[in-house]
Amino acid sequence: MGGVNVQLLAKAHPKDVAGMVLVDTMTSDQPARFWALIPQSHLDEFRTGLRKLPEGIDFDTLAKGLTESKASPGWLHDKPLVVLTRGKEEGFPGASDQLKAQMLSAWQSAQAELPLFSSNRAHIVAKQSGHFIQHDNPALVVAAVSEVVMSVRSRRAVKQAAIHED
Repeated sequence: MGGVNVQLLAKAHPKDVAGMVLVDTMTSDQPARFWALIPQSHLDEFRTGLRKLPEGIDFDTLAKGLTESKASPGWLHDKPLVVLTRGKEEGFPGASDQLKAQMLSAWQSAQAELPLFSSNRAHIVAKQSGHFIQHDNPALVVAAVSEVVMSVRSRRAVKQAAIHED
């Protein structure tokens, strides 16, 4: 959910954002592409789980934020952008391997569009990580942030080769 907030902040205050790292973030197409694959009973559990989070997020607010985060290609211009995408799908309890594969494919397809926000970009699929890449491979997230900072400071293109899994 943080990626949606980051995108909304960058749109509202573009002069205050020098670069961006999106870590397996939801996209504006989340409801149609990903949630549509999930049985209603599990979506209801997701809604309930959101209400229990300390951030105080409810499903309707999240859905509205996703709609507001919809962006056109190139909206970040040449600001450095690194998109990290999970390589494994945990699914939900009882999800078949086939459904998990469909969910991962839908997720990765949506993620592949995020790098188009900037002309100065890198997209890394964290093959050994689930949704919480920051837990599964924190060094990858640190490398992505470091590369964006270096790109901003040196006014050079993002180097995808500088960002890799352990």
